[in-house]
Amino acid sequence: MNLKNSFLRTKDKNQLLYDEAVLIELHLNGQQNLDQLHTLESELETSLPEGSHVDGNDVGENEATIYLYGSSADKIFKSIENTLKNSSFDYVNVILQYGLAEDPNTIEKRFTL
Repeated sequence: MNLKNSFLRTKDKNQLLYDEAVLIELHLNGQQNLDQLHTLESELETSLPEGSHVDGNDVGENEATIYLYGSSADKIFKSIENTLKNSSFDYVNVILQYGLAEDPNTIEKRFTL
């Protein structure tokens, strides 16, 4: 996975700048399937603050990661926290990323719900 290319950075005033991210890592077991993952993505999209968005997912063996981008990782997480806690997934690992992935000074905060 290459997060470096996942961030939309532009000086065009018609497009938003995405400086921070929230990555949601999910453990998939026999009960979870792609439909449940896509349902969660849709629920997250409707909960996000203005100017933020869901940028898809990566699915691997028994795991998936959902990518959310916007101007504030804290605001994104605050807006989706209840949705994550009420989801059907047993294991939800959250990464708040303060800065761009390619920036060596970017700080990450990790925790499990």
